[in-house]
Amino acid sequence: MIETMKEIEKVRPILDQLLVELRKDDEKTKGGIWIPKTAVNQDPVYFGTVVAVGPGRFLEDGRRVEPSVKKGDDVIFGKYSAGREIEAEGRKYVFIHESDLLSTLEA
Repeated sequence: MIETMKEIEKVRPILDQLLVELRKDDEKTKGGIWIPKTAVNQDPVYFGTVVAVGPGRFLEDGRRVEPSVKKGDDVIFGKYSAGREIEAEGRKYVFIHESDLLSTLEA
């Protein structure tokens, strides 16, 4: 069971999985952009920061496709694409596939 930040740092996602720390509502990105909870009126989206990245998925011919995001990237993804959630020291994290990302937020 993952319960501490030290254990979160040891998580190594497989294939194209990402571990993303969910951002609290109305939080400011590293680049200074405020993201209010009310920014999205229709289908809810999540904002977060990538904390761990898998090595990438394999193509049918056996080649590996490296992820296009890296640790520390701020990302946006749909509520319904969110995978398994875990919590450690009051922070929430979610495992998602890279293909479920909608966007990255540039600083």
